[in-house]
Amino acid sequence: MRLLICGTRGSTPSPGPAFIRYGGQTSCIAVAHDDDDPHLVLDGGTGLRRLRVLIPSQGDASAVMARAVSPPHFPVRLEELRGTWTVENLEPGERDIEGFQVTSLDVPHKLSRTYGFRVGDGTSAIAYMSDHWPTSIGPGADGFGEYHDNALALAEGVDMLIHDAQYTSEEFPARADFGHSAIEYAIGLGRKAGAKAVMLYHHDPDRTDDDLDRIVTSLNGTKPTVYAAAEGSVIELP
Repeated sequence: MRLLICGTRGSTPSPGPAFIRYGGQTSCIAVAHDDDDPHLVLDGGTGLRRLRVLIPSQGDASAVMARAVSPPHFPVRLEELRGTWTVENLEPGERDIEGFQVTSLDVPHKLSRTYGFRVGDGTSAIAYMSDHWPTSIGPGADGFGEYHDNALALAEGVDMLIHDAQYTSEEFPARADFGHSAIEYAIGLGRKAGAKAVMLYHHDPDRTDDDLDRIVTSLNGTKPTVYAAAEGSVIELP
């Protein structure tokens, strides 16, 4: 399995010279089989601009998508896009998508329904939770939130947990109701679920490259291994 990190930010893009190395585009990760082109995209933030995505045809677009992709919300109508597109409702559970085994489960987030995902290819697996508000179900032992059963199930034994890590422990008390996670929660979830590595993701839009360097350096030697998502990077999983 190969991961293409196309966008790493949360909330809003972060343009400017202070955000070059880790990137300023919002959440988007493409998943491919080995050296193949990506056929699965997790989140369609502004990082989607890095991709030329082809989605196989299986039906007509939904009315909801048609309203979103049309004036005045968007200048190009869905029927004017090149290729043929399918828009489907996604329900909780397991399914095969483009040769990947994909599990989607509800995880806590603010105001609306949000899914976390587990993606496997029979050899390796990742968990992806870019929006997660764990304090909505309780403060947990350390104040960073309870470990939700679905989050634990998705992350169990994965090669890489890619998780919302918008806030530092110092920032979190003032922002615990904003709908996102602390860095320490992401690491704790990975450890509790037995993940081999944790990728800090959904970086705060004000978090500079130098800030992220300091965070990663401070976590050297942490188990599981911790990385900060960097736009443009490619990760090969066994």
